[in-house]
Amino acid sequence: MAAQRSQDEPALHDYLSPAEVAKRTPFTVKALEVKRHKGQGPKWHACGRRIIYKWSDIVAWIERGRA
Repeated sequence: MAAQRSQDEPALHDYLSPAEVAKRTPFTVKALEVKRHKGQGPKWHACGRRIIYKWSDIVAWIERGRA
């Protein structure tokens, strides 16, 4: 039997790579990288050696006017 995830747990499709974020926003992958290293970008997570963003964190960051 497969484990069920709770309503509070984000689904895997809620997470995007920097390239996927760049396709959906006006920011390039490089711009996201620079902002991440300066501590000015949206919240991000490391998944092994990969960087991933939760879509709701991207939206919140843009809405706060930090973009």
